[in-house]
Amino acid sequence: MPLRGISLVSRVGVCDGHCRHSAGEPVCPLGFVPVPEIRPRRTIRLWLNGIQGAGTPDSLITRVATGAEPSNRLGGFMDILGIDIARIKFDVALLIGNRVRHSTFSNTEAGFEQLLIWLARHRPDPDAPLHACMEATGNWGLDLAAFLHSRRIRVSVVNPARIKAYGDSELARNKTDKLDAALTARFCRAQTPPAWTPPAPHLRELRELVRRCDALKATRVQELNRQKAGFASPAVAASIAAHLAWLDVQIKAVMDAVRSVVAADPVLSKNLALLRGITGFGEISATIVMAELPNIAE
Repeated sequence: MPLRGISLVSRVGVCDGHCRHSAGEPVCPLGFVPVPEIRPRRTIRLWLNGIQGAGTPDSLITRVATGAEPSNRLGGFMDILGIDIARIKFDVALLIGNRVRHSTFSNTEAGFEQLLIWLARHRPDPDAPLHACMEATGNWGLDLAAFLHSRRIRVSVVNPARIKAYGDSELARNKTDKLDAALTARFCRAQTPPAWTPPAPHLRELRELVRRCDALKATRVQELNRQKAGFASPAVAASIAAHLAWLDVQIKAVMDAVRSVVAADPVLSKNLALLRGITGFGEISATIVMAELPNIAE
C-alpha cells in the first residue's frame, strides 16, 4: 500500500507523472525516489548517492515515515566538514544536522590519515556525501585539500572574506580556531561553494615561482628606498649594496626557472604567446596572469 503524501523527487526535479510508474513502485523508471512530505507543500529532496550502498530506498522511506530517520539526512543532504587551517595543525568541525563534533589534527600526512579514521568513527552513514570547506590560506591548506580530493571528497577552498562576512551576518564576536571551523561548516552548508580542483603540478610550481619573484622585487624596492635615503655608516651602505646585488641575482634565477616551466609545457607556451600579443602585456605580466588564472582559456 503506497504511503500518503509521497512526491517523487531527485537531484534534478520532481517527477511530473510522465514516467508512467505504478504508485506502488519505490523507484520510478527515470530514477526518481519517492519521499514523504513532512510539511505541507514542501518536498524533501534526497541525494541519490547519499542513500546508495544501503541499497534501500524502501527502508529509508519507512524510517522517515516512522520518524526513525535522523533529521540530518533530510535537512542537509550531506555531511559538512569545516576546516580551520594553521601552519602546524588544523581544527575541524563535523556538522551533521544540528550536531557538531570537533577535533584537532597535525598538518602533516599522518594527521590527514588520522582525520579519515576520525570521520569513519563519527559519521553515522559513511556512504553519505561529504563536503569539506576551508579558507584559502596559501600553501598551508593545499596539501590537505589535495589529500581530501584524492579520496573523492568534495572540497571547497574559498576566499576568507566570504566566511568573515557570513560570520558578521551571524553577529559572531568570539574567534577561536574551534569556533572558526564551526563557522566555516555553517557557511559551507548555507552557501554550497563550488568544488575546488587541484592545480597541475607544473601550474603550482609556476605560481610559486611567480610569487617568489614578486616578493624579491618588493624587497629590492625597499632596499633601494633605504639606499636613496642615505646612511652615515659606511658599513650599512655596503650591506645594502651587497643585498641589492644578491637580490638581482636571485630575481634573474627565478625568472629563468619561470621561463623553463613555461617552455616545457606547450599549452603555457601558446598562452604566453597569445597574452604577449595584447598591447601592454610583457613577459612578466603574462606569466603573472597565467600563474594566477590557470583556466584563463575557459
